Amino acid sequence: MRIVAAICCLVIGASAQVGPSGIVNPDGTQVQFTAEQANNIASIGPSGIVTKDGRNIQLPAGQDSITAADIPTPVVSAPAPLPELKAGGLVGASGIVNEDGNIQFTREQAENIVVAGPSGIVTKDGKNVQFRSKRALVGPSGILFADGTKVQFRADEIPIRSTLTDEENINAVVIGPSGIVNRDGKNTQLNAPEAPTVILDGPSGQVMSDGSLVQKIVKRSLVGPSGMLRADGSQVQFSHAAGINRSRFTLRQLFSCKANKGPPSGPHTVLLDGPSGQVMSDGRNIQKIAKRSAGFVSAAGNIGHSGILRADGSTDLFSHDFAHNIVLIGPSGIVTKDGTNAQLTSDLHRVKRSAGYVSTAGNIGYSGILRADGSTDLFSHDFAHNIVLIGPSGIVTKDGTNAQLTSDLHRV
Repeated sequence: MRIVAAICCLVIGASAQVGPSGIVNPDGTQVQFTAEQANNIASIGPSGIVTKDGRNIQLPAGQDSITAADIPTPVVSAPAPLPELKAGGLVGASGIVNEDGNIQFTREQAENIVVAGPSGIVTKDGKNVQFRSKRALVGPSGILFADGTKVQFRADEIPIRSTLTDEENINAVVIGPSGIVNRDGKNTQLNAPEAPTVILDGPSGQVMSDGSLVQKIVKRSLVGPSGMLRADGSQVQFSHAAGINRSRFTLRQLFSCKANKGPPSGPHTVLLDGPSGQVMSDGRNIQKIAKRSAGFVSAAGNIGHSGILRADGSTDLFSHDFAHNIVLIGPSGIVTKDGTNAQLTSDLHRVKRSAGYVSTAGNIGYSGILRADGSTDLFSHDFAHNIVLIGPSGIVTKDGTNAQLTSDLHRV
């Protein structure tokens, strides 16, 4: 029996040599496996090849060689595609755990996965799967939420919402001129808008920082050698004698004259002297020109009626209304006619208003107090414009009537 088995092995061994990549026949010819055929081989023996798809290959007895036609090509079926998946679940090698229910991969689907991540799955066959993600859509005039609800922005809140990100817009519930109430309870206090400044000042108008144009209105009379055009549009023609007589006087004297009559000759006395003018003996009234503050010059810079020029070269240009509202300029501030004085720092910068105060007890702004328990105190218009500084324990006002606050932000 041992002799017979040895003879059989020699016969089979002399027939062909089978390896993982091909077969070498005794006559020297070679059979190269394709990639599909090689990957389909499970086991190689002296009498045949066992394949993964069950289509085993029996090495023919009595043949001196094997051809490529004797090796069947495995039929590869495409794996079933993965279903449409929703984001937010836990992705593993064999399936997905999701709030809508678990998903079990088939064997073909699991073997087809290369990488699985939070946003999708990359497959070997290139048919990648993108997880569906529900999110809100934010536009310039409103929001479309994931549940289908729509929110239309008000016209007065669109300029504020345009400065927010999409996440901030979604989080915002109510937007007002002084702050934002958010869904997460962390409300936002808005800074007071800065007053526009003069960018360009010309003889007939000004260009402001907010893009508005201010036209200067200057009404004055135009006096020539033969006549006068008054501010109201009326015209006066001088006679020859009046023209010669008028050429000897100043414009102020000429304005007080009647048509075709030169300024009265001879001395005239003051009948009545007041703080704003004088009444003369000839009936003429003379308006006194009020002297304005000439400005302030220091090592930090110069302050005038048109603005501030600092030593570092930076400037602040005053608006037309503010420039004509100035009464006195000093080293620490500017006194105005309407009482809205401007405080200056040591480097000649205008002191800005307090931006408010935010704590765990609540928020304090120029419009009122919003406490953590939801209760509110709204300030009056006069009190809001009287605030200078807001702190954790109180409010400092311009007129000195300061407000003391308790630890839970109630006024004492």
